[in-house]
Amino acid sequence: GLGIAVYQRVLNQRLQRLSTTDALTGLLNRRAAAARIQQLSADQQANADRRHVMLLIDIDHFKQLNDRAGHAAGDRVLVEVARRLRACCRPDDVVARWGGEEFLIACAPMSLTQASAFAERIRAGIASLDAQDTPLKITMTASVGFSCWPFLPGADPTRSGDWQDALSLADRAMYAAKHAGRNAWVGLWGKANARCSLQEALDVPQHGVAAGDIEVAASLRIAAWQPAPARAA
Repeated sequence: GLGIAVYQRVLNQRLQRLSTTDALTGLLNRRAAAARIQQLSADQQANADRRHVMLLIDIDHFKQLNDRAGHAAGDRVLVEVARRLRACCRPDDVVARWGGEEFLIACAPMSLTQASAFAERIRAGIASLDAQDTPLKITMTASVGFSCWPFLPGADPTRSGDWQDALSLADRAMYAAKHAGRNAWVGLWGKANARCSLQEALDVPQHGVAAGDIEVAASLRIAAWQPAPARAA
């Protein structure tokens, strides 16, 4: 009976891991990451200077690697990127494979300066990855976008922005990094008591930037604030 109980316990733990982690990289999957981010929001107090940070990381030209070197080579790159992201992060950071070649990191409160340094560390860490074990000598890079929540501190709490709004803004920033030339990072940071609304920041961030309501940090000059392409269902 004791042996059966121990076996059942081990089996349950294994099933729990399978339900919360990505099978290839060992990172959290999307559902588990969302639950952890909810806990992160509740456990840490943010203010106007230090806020929770959301980062999206997308490997540049990943489809080209898959097409030319094969999916096995692509999988090896994903595993190595995941390892490097874990190495860059603190123990309490949420690190997840968000889908395909896209990764997500959610962090406890930090300043814009700290978030920018963190984004650069991630960019540089991935840019030093060579796909040497493939038939091609390919240097991998990534585009990184980040934002914060609450995005508009000092506003009505129901309109200040939650982590899902930060995710949408980080997505917009990530595609701005791609339009700027890739191998780059871009961050969007709302100012306290800003006049623009959260919806305006999401729809046309360049207007908030021009009005002085949104601060932009970037490793390259911004080329365009085009919306992200439609996601496949």
